[in-house]
Amino acid sequence: MVVAAVLAFVMWKLVGFSSHGSLSDSRHMEGCRILVAWKHVGFSSHGSLSDSRHMEACRILVTWKLVKLFVRYQQLCVVSNTRRPSVQRNIYQENLEKDSKGGRSVEIYDAVGLATLDTMLQCAFSYDGNVQKQGKPWLQWYWVFRLTSEGRKFARLVNYVHEFAESLISRRRKELENDPTLLEKRNLDFLDILLAAKDEHGVGLLDLEIRHECDTFLFEGHDTTSSGLSWAIFCLARYPDYQQMVFEEVNEVMGDRAEVEWGDLPKTPKLTMFLKEVLRMYSPVTGVSRGLTKPVEIDGVVYPADTQISVSIGGMHCHPEVWTDHKTFKPERFLEENSHERDPFSFVPFAAGPRNCIGQNFAMNEMKVIISRVVRRFKVVFDPTHEAIPFVKLILKAEHGIKVYLEDR
Repeated sequence: MVVAAVLAFVMWKLVGFSSHGSLSDSRHMEGCRILVAWKHVGFSSHGSLSDSRHMEACRILVTWKLVKLFVRYQQLCVVSNTRRPSVQRNIYQENLEKDSKGGRSVEIYDAVGLATLDTMLQCAFSYDGNVQKQGKPWLQWYWVFRLTSEGRKFARLVNYVHEFAESLISRRRKELENDPTLLEKRNLDFLDILLAAKDEHGVGLLDLEIRHECDTFLFEGHDTTSSGLSWAIFCLARYPDYQQMVFEEVNEVMGDRAEVEWGDLPKTPKLTMFLKEVLRMYSPVTGVSRGLTKPVEIDGVVYPADTQISVSIGGMHCHPEVWTDHKTFKPERFLEENSHERDPFSFVPFAAGPRNCIGQNFAMNEMKVIISRVVRRFKVVFDPTHEAIPFVKLILKAEHGIKVYLEDR
């Protein structure tokens, strides 16, 4: 539980700072210092990870076989769709039910964020920390924050998290060295796969490299997904006809079963196009940046090597020449007959190219699992007294949170 509390503090500190404006904005740079303090270099950031050996080793993590295994982990941290007691205690369900008592509207972002962090801890370390019971610290500019008692506490806890991760990695490596058949006897988590990964020369990752990747999975894999999930729940409430569409499809696919199975996911095309439209209108990552390794000509202008090029994903997803009536929520945009002539680079919520998000299949399936179980357990109702204003805080959140009503089904 101590580890869970520490992880919750560090994660909320990392994702809470604001980053208005371009990627060169000074506040973004302050945020980067916080990020580097915790996760150093990972496959989401610039640095040595562009090395093909490292990237290929990490891409092993997101094969379909592994994504299939993690569907089970994802359901340990989300709501039950029945009122019968379940073997697994569903903290997320308890939080939602408690907060919605008396017909109150529920602020969902924090609860969703901690649920996805629980999921990532399960998947990365097979660690059940129940961080959904923890709180959120106050935030500050890093150059000021590091001088405060909270900043010194943050530094101590970062070291604690690193030491905790390193001890898990060392212990797991020894276990696998003593009994290599363990990889065949159990469901693998991210740590197992990273320890077993080899490059074309048969060289594996160092413990420090593995720790960097686990740090990155915890950061990248929980807050971006929680953003997408929170806006998806908002859209369920805001557009009840589409909520009913998703509800009917999920009911038809799952029948009387309580849990989502791997085979269910390809059978939910309406849920898929609903989530894609959520990601188009509310892209969790609103922009990406790339450093040019050689001169590139764009529209007659030559940009030299070492130029930083920023791309607005949110802007691309609302471009009126690509998306007709782009301010309207229309999941049917993603029906095959409506999208087959659309440029594939017009919709890039997970970026694109060799440095795109390698966890995109994992993220999409996590959202499918959680939304499927939420919509079967609750009818999500729009709160007209609360305005959800999109606001960039490293990733896209709502400035004053997202509130909805939850009614029992």
